Amino acid sequence: MKTILIGFITLLMLDVDVFSQNTLTIGQVYDYEVGDEFHYSTSEIPPNATRYTILDKQYSALGDTVFYVLHYDNYYSAVNWQPEPHLEYFFNSFDHTVHYTNLNSLIGDQFNNIPIDTSMGEWFTDTTFVSTDWCDRLVYRYQLCLACSFEPNTYDEQFGAGVGLIFSIHTDLSSSQNAYPYRLMYYRKDELSCGTPDLTTVNISESVDLDNGFSIYPNPVSSVFALRNNQAHRNFQCSLFDSMGQTIRTMSLSGSVNIIDMSDFGSGIYYLRLNDGIRITTQRIVVTKGSH
Repeated sequence: MKTILIGFITLLMLDVDVFSQNTLTIGQVYDYEVGDEFHYSTSEIPPNATRYTILDKQYSALGDTVFYVLHYDNYYSAVNWQPEPHLEYFFNSFDHTVHYTNLNSLIGDQFNNIPIDTSMGEWFTDTTFVSTDWCDRLVYRYQLCLACSFEPNTYDEQFGAGVGLIFSIHTDLSSSQNAYPYRLMYYRKDELSCGTPDLTTVNISESVDLDNGFSIYPNPVSSVFALRNNQAHRNFQCSLFDSMGQTIRTMSLSGSVNIIDMSDFGSGIYYLRLNDGIRITTQRIVVTKGSH
C-alpha cells in the first residue's frame, strides 16, 4: 500500500510539473513527421485555405535546428461580377523549406518578457492545458493587451504540441487595418485525424445573391459612400474585406442610410458583407483615389 501511494504521489508531481512550466518547447510544438497534413484558413469569406503536407524532415549537425520540406496546395476566391455575380477560385501548388531552431527553448519565452505598463491597464497571461477542441492535444496559449485603457492592442495565440500554431488573432483598435484570424481547421498525424479537412478543388463556381434590399452610392468611391438599407427597421452587421478575403473592418449598423468612410484605404476592389439576420449578401466596392 505504501509503495502504491508513493507511486501515485510521484505521478501527481510529474503531472503538476508538466503544467507548472506553463509552456511547451519549440521542439515540442514543431515536432512534425513526414506525412503530417495541416489545413488553415485566415477567414471564411471569401473562402480560402492554406494546406500543406510534410515531405521531408532533417536535423542540423548539433540537433538544435530542424528543417522541413512542405508541399503547399492553397487557394483563395474572389467575386467575379460577369456575366452574373459568382465566386472564382484561384489555386497554387509549390514546395517550400522552413526551419525551427533553439528547439529546447520554451516557446513562451518569446512572449512572457514583453514590457507591461500597468498604468495603462496592460496585462499578459499564459497557460498550458489539454484542449478538447484539438482532440486532447497539449496547447500553450498566451494573451496580451497593450494600451488597454485607451485603444486596446490585443493578441491571442495558441500553439499545439506537434501541430504548430493553431490559432492567432491580433486586434488593434488604434488602426482600421487589423490582423486577421488564422486558424487550424484540420490536421492529420500518423493515424489521428482531427477537425474537418478542406477538400476544395479546381473548377468551382458559386453564385452570389444580390437580391438583397441594400444599395451603395456612389460606387466607385474616392472617400466615402452611403449604404442604404431598404429594411430600415432592422439592425445589421457589416464586414469589409479586401480582394484577398481578409477582414479589414467590422461594424454594427442601423437605420436607412449609413455613411462609410473609405479614405484610409488605397485604390482597389473591396467587398462588403451584410447580414441583418434574414439576408446575407456581398457587395463589391471600387475605391479610386483622386476621382471626383
